[in-house]
Amino acid sequence: RRVDHHPLYIRLAAGRLLRQPLAMILHELSGEATDKRLRWTHGPRVGAEPRHQGVRDVIAWSYDLCTDKEQLLLDRMSVFAAGYDTNPEEDTSSVMDVGADLEAIETVCADDPEEGHAAVRLMRRDVEGILDHLADQSLVTVHITPTTVRYSLLESIRLFTRQRLMQRSTSDVDESARLAQRHRSYYRDKVVAAVDWFSPGEQNWANAAWDNIVTAIETSLTSGEPTLGLEISATLVALPIIKGSPREIRRWTERTLQATRTLTPQPIDLQIEALTLIGWLSLIQARYEEAEQILEQCAALSIRAPNARQTWQRAPETDTGLPAALEFLWGAKLMLAHRDPRAITVLARAREKFAALGNSRGVGRSELYEAVAVGALGSTQQALEIARRHLDHAIASGAGWAKAWAELAWAITLTKHGNPTEALAVGRTALAYQVTARDQWGTSFAVYIRTWSLAQVITDSIAAGDTDRERLEALATETAHLAGGAATLPAGLGINIGNLLLVSDESSKAIDVARRVLGPDAFATAYEQGSGLHPELGEVQRLALGTLTIDATPTHHPDKKNPPSPWNTLSAAEKEVATLAAAGWTNVTIAARRGNSIRTVDAQMAAILHKLTITSRDDIIELVPDDRITQIRTERAQRPPRTSEQTRRSRRWR
Repeated sequence: RRVDHHPLYIRLAAGRLLRQPLAMILHELSGEATDKRLRWTHGPRVGAEPRHQGVRDVIAWSYDLCTDKEQLLLDRMSVFAAGYDTNPEEDTSSVMDVGADLEAIETVCADDPEEGHAAVRLMRRDVEGILDHLADQSLVTVHITPTTVRYSLLESIRLFTRQRLMQRSTSDVDESARLAQRHRSYYRDKVVAAVDWFSPGEQNWANAAWDNIVTAIETSLTSGEPTLGLEISATLVALPIIKGSPREIRRWTERTLQATRTLTPQPIDLQIEALTLIGWLSLIQARYEEAEQILEQCAALSIRAPNARQTWQRAPETDTGLPAALEFLWGAKLMLAHRDPRAITVLARAREKFAALGNSRGVGRSELYEAVAVGALGSTQQALEIARRHLDHAIASGAGWAKAWAELAWAITLTKHGNPTEALAVGRTALAYQVTARDQWGTSFAVYIRTWSLAQVITDSIAAGDTDRERLEALATETAHLAGGAATLPAGLGINIGNLLLVSDESSKAIDVARRVLGPDAFATAYEQGSGLHPELGEVQRLALGTLTIDATPTHHPDKKNPPSPWNTLSAAEKEVATLAAAGWTNVTIAARRGNSIRTVDAQMAAILHKLTITSRDDIIELVPDDRITQIRTERAQRPPRTSEQTRRSRRWR
């Protein structure tokens, strides 16, 4: 994999076994500046064609056949993340998440019309045709999806062309740095636009661009532009439709935040906004003490008067001049962690302050939370007015993502303030969109809200004298099924919306209503059936949408036999990695053992923790099937001793 499945490269690597073990050879394939593959030679063989004597020779032979413009485009494309061969038959999602689209390549690589008078200039209109020609020569890899096409350079070619790009620098212009800066700026602008709350743009764009987004953040740290990297990573925190895990995004945000503290002057406003978003992430992970510490840290940066720093949280109704981002985090904490109705006032104040700054992302986020808070905690008049206003705003914007979340806030309002039957219909509309958009947070929240609406329908029906026992039991059974299913729906690595006080309280009330109607035993049976649905197959969401019933699940379905094991959601490769991790192998040693890159194993570990709904590799052992325990004991005895670098990486993962 690290040598692009190229037969000659594999042969060259095999030749090095005369002098090095496999682990050392793999270590030379870093994909970074330390990568040594371009210096490999054929060794003591006789009669090899000159163009087959090394990796560099193979690529150079094809490269030299290119025109000047083709070479220029190849060199400039080296600033994008490396691609890899994909197999749509094995993993259809992999094709969508590799490479850069035409717009990105044109924007980053093409010369501006007014730029210079170099002998070779690359215009936007030329790029697509050149890409097609380079693809025919197998120098550019093409990734075709049902709706678009993306392009990438395999890692070996990227290393070669990156060196060529560096050679194009002059005493006046560092071409490599110039193109990398354009790359960073492009992806910063795209990420910021993608999370404009009321923009009709595609919210899950960042998934397809994930590798290039990470590359942009990485180069921001090495180029002296950490502010730009902080803008990217902090913005990603607020985007639930994302490929990267919350842990990974948080790590990038913390690293770039720390790097900006070495700047003079420091970007204080951006630092506060980034801190509050980290605090918000802690909040939705139900790490309330950590969120409180971040609140105080932001207050120390924002409030000048020493006395006010000690008293600012005592009167949420009073505007003490806090920045908009801090008001938002404070209001969110009051709502989610304390069920405090004063959250409505604080969130409204955050919305107004973001609006004064022209920050539409902050406006949208604050307006949504204000609508949820008023629906759950406010008066009927307040709720109907504010939540409806937010929904109308979202509908008018044409942004499907904003509309779906606004519909969930409206469903809460309808449930709590007089029309739970309509809330059921509204919630289903929102859920249908979020399933299509792969919004894990939204689908999880929508399932919980539906249980609240169903329970309220039952309560209202009983209060109105409804004696239709069969109907009430059907509603209560669906509530129990969905309550059990919702508990299996993590919204992301380390995040379970059901742990939030606001959600858990409302869900407990719904469960109590269903249990009273069904009785303890029947409720427990229905709840267990719901928890046996397969979250990875979308069965919980389909049940909530009405396109699946428990009775319609196959006879071999786990809930009709034994409780499902999340272990079975892992791919074959992930099971092997998880087995080694359970045996105490580090990511570095797993990569060497399996012949993968460290980045690949890092990604596999993130997927394993997500699918097993755990937050630490130490917890894997509890979920390993009995038939693998002997293998784990064997692997534990054979695991390599740790180096200091491996220990550092392991601690980071823990």
